[in-house]
Amino acid sequence: MITYFKSEFVSEAEKEFRKNLVIYIVTAIFYLIYSSIFLIWYLTLPYKSGQITTIKVCLYPVSVIFVIYSFIFIGIKIKRAYAYKRLCSNIAVGLKENNSAEFLGYDYTVSEKDGVEMKSLLFIEYNKFKKENYERRVYVFRDKDMPLLEKGQKVNFITQANILCEYEITQGE
Repeated sequence: MITYFKSEFVSEAEKEFRKNLVIYIVTAIFYLIYSSIFLIWYLTLPYKSGQITTIKVCLYPVSVIFVIYSFIFIGIKIKRAYAYKRLCSNIAVGLKENNSAEFLGYDYTVSEKDGVEMKSLLFIEYNKFKKENYERRVYVFRDKDMPLLEKGQKVNFITQANILCEYEITQGE
């Protein structure tokens, strides 16, 4: 069997998530220090001082930029890193399903599964309950290489939540 999902993916995903979280926390700390300096300066000024305008000009734009940065960074980078970490953890400990099917082709259309972008492998698989063949999609990570398969090859594969973990070409090599 050729291992597609490696156990290192889990530790890499956790490192990526932690790295993004640390970057955001450090940025937030710098913003809080910057804001605190201006707050202390503001509190020490006399009533109706002319320097209040300077404080507003220095603090308001930075605050707006930080809020926009927070929405973008948390909403995109941290959310995606967390979804990838969670999915990798689930694949590592989840129940695996063993299947055998004929490879039909690749689908490079990016779809989302549990917040992670995926590409698909298409298989023709026999359904023993309906007693007919159907097209089955097995997902692979968008940023990882696709397995090298040719149309018509018989493939045994192990999936977890329809995501490829391992595969083995058994026929048509």
